[in-house]
Amino acid sequence: MTLEKGWFFRSWCRSIEKNLPYLGSQMNKPGYLDEVKSLISEFMQYDIREEELQDTMLGKTGEDSLLHMKMQDVGVLYQAFLQYLEGHYMTGEGVMDALKKAIPFSDKLKKSVLLLDGFTGFTPVQMNVIRELLNVCDKVLVTVTMDARENPLQMGKPHQLFYMSRKMIHTLSGLTSNLDDPVLLKDERKGRFGNSTSLDFLEKHLFRYRRSVYEKKQEEICIFCSRIPCKELEETARRIRRLVREKKSEIRRNRCDYRKSGGVQKYCISGIRGIPDPLFPG
Repeated sequence: MTLEKGWFFRSWCRSIEKNLPYLGSQMNKPGYLDEVKSLISEFMQYDIREEELQDTMLGKTGEDSLLHMKMQDVGVLYQAFLQYLEGHYMTGEGVMDALKKAIPFSDKLKKSVLLLDGFTGFTPVQMNVIRELLNVCDKVLVTVTMDARENPLQMGKPHQLFYMSRKMIHTLSGLTSNLDDPVLLKDERKGRFGNSTSLDFLEKHLFRYRRSVYEKKQEEICIFCSRIPCKELEETARRIRRLVREKKSEIRRNRCDYRKSGGVQKYCISGIRGIPDPLFPG
């Protein structure tokens, strides 16, 4: 059965509370156990073993430091967690390990062609699964989101656009020497902005380090700014209403992302409800 770590962690931590000199006194703090649970999940996703935790992480912290005390307690929790799971339960992170062991015995995967789509990268546990798939499947294809004009084999730097895609290509290339030439899907006529030249231009040049100017007249991109945050949302609602009623745009094709902070949410909700229109019911 799959184990819900939230429930288990709370009950398990309290059962070994006496073995946790530092964390034992912090368990009742709001959100503290959730943070520890997330850390344990990361350990499992990145396939960190108990000995690695002891030798690498604890070995680099001073014995009298607060970090050393925290990591020592986390190590106790991690070891107890893995020991309890063995032969009893399986977490979401453990599914990948079970899948890796089952792949060589699957008749459906043998000589099959497998396509992995929608990933921006793989954890070490997932890489172990892909390594097994390469041994069993006839071919494994992986889609990568990247500008077709870029060199996919050039690693680049962390601050550059599509660095995660480049890193994924570099990591996957290290698993096998039998690589096919990449297939580039760059037919601009079928792109999502094929009928919108200004948006297509913006997508191709946004966050790039080359300077270009769109010199044609356009009505697809506009900027509106107000001193009062809710007025910006009111204007957005009016423009959506105009698109739906005059341009026959579907209401579900319009979206508003509001990223401003400062507790203005209730004012924005009040502002959009104040527009007398059935498109925005209260």
